[in-house]
Amino acid sequence: GERVEDVTADLRAALDKVGVDYRLELIMSKPGQLGVGIEPLADAIRSSYRAVRRGEPRAEAEQAVVSMWRDTNVFNRAGIPSINFGPSRGQADVQGRGYLTLDDLVDTAKMYALTALKLTNGLSDADLGLA
Repeated sequence: GERVEDVTADLRAALDKVGVDYRLELIMSKPGQLGVGIEPLADAIRSSYRAVRRGEPRAEAEQAVVSMWRDTNVFNRAGIPSINFGPSRGQADVQGRGYLTLDDLVDTAKMYALTALKLTNGLSDADLGLA
């Protein structure tokens, strides 16, 4: 919820207080955006995950994967509900240790397809033979 102008002003004030010579230049700013109305999408993804993996998805995503700006911000800013979902990336927080397994990739493709069927056709788990 912070504005880049406020962060820049705070940084400028801190540098002024120290009394050092500096040049502060903003190179790029990409504001994040909170997804609104994502519940139907999230519910469809959870249901698809259960159908394919026969378990519950993680409650939270890997920090190394979601701790940066993503294209979902553009969609959410435009009012298009959007969330990040995909296969595990191994130890993505350790440089050179992130990976995808073939099984994860295939399962994710299945989950994406089920999610699309649920959302675009209004299909339930029972309609898809999953209930």
